[in-house]
Amino acid sequence: MSEVPWTRGICILCLEERPLTREHIIPEQIGGRLWVRFLCQSCNSQLGSTIESAVREDPSIRLAAENLENQLPGLMNAIREGLPYIGTGAGGDVRMRRRKGELYVQGGFQGDNSLILSPNHSREHAEAEARRRGYSPEGIAQMLRHFDDIPENVRAELMPGYEIINWRIDEVRPALDGPMLSKRVLLKMAYEFLACHVGGSIYERAEQLDIIRAALLANADPCMQVEELTSGRYQPIHGLALEDDEHAVVHICLFGWIHYRVHLLQVRTQPPMYAYTCNLLEGTERCEAIAEQR
Repeated sequence: MSEVPWTRGICILCLEERPLTREHIIPEQIGGRLWVRFLCQSCNSQLGSTIESAVREDPSIRLAAENLENQLPGLMNAIREGLPYIGTGAGGDVRMRRRKGELYVQGGFQGDNSLILSPNHSREHAEAEARRRGYSPEGIAQMLRHFDDIPENVRAELMPGYEIINWRIDEVRPALDGPMLSKRVLLKMAYEFLACHVGGSIYERAEQLDIIRAALLANADPCMQVEELTSGRYQPIHGLALEDDEHAVVHICLFGWIHYRVHLLQVRTQPPMYAYTCNLLEGTERCEAIAEQR
């Protein structure tokens, strides 16, 4: 089911007739599978660079990646790649970053003019400093042996005025100071899921639809309201559902835990309306009509 057929050759954002590209309604970087060819390359790239690029940094998404690691190791590792962590030890807190599955200390000068480096970079820095001071090859080798023998959490002088401490990191946790999920990301998902329901009507030059398109392309003020909810536990599930409550409302569920109700004010829709569910663990997708309520 991953692809929703789209036979029209016009972009649903800029309304230009151009070659259309694949667009994931729930961002692919967090496991979204449902996609449609209804954005031109320009609009697709703009959404990716201005709206979706920071999705993985949202604290709720990060916590989902930590809690679902055992069930979805491949996806969760991809989500965490390049993101910051906090390491804590006897020397205090230090910023770290994940690269290719490994955590590395983010180096830099501290307020006391000390320099924090990863173990490998610390060794390289000490060797470069010894060369700058004119140490012989034998002196450098001796200094590096001393470097390698320094116990954890012990201050040692490698060279006159050059001290190091091999701090041990005892605990690592995600740095949950990234940007919250942008409302424009939620609007993007809601608008695209709406398009799957209304088809060619999405191209209408109705004022409320023009407002949404302007909000996505030009960062204008969107005509929307967002409710944020949470469920009881994380699950390897994404979901989307459309309902009409005096205006269109798109329910977005990410990782079973994060729920949003995006109210597209002044936008109305008619049955049939559908609920879409993707089980990320089983790799299955399901789309069911929602019973009309009167």
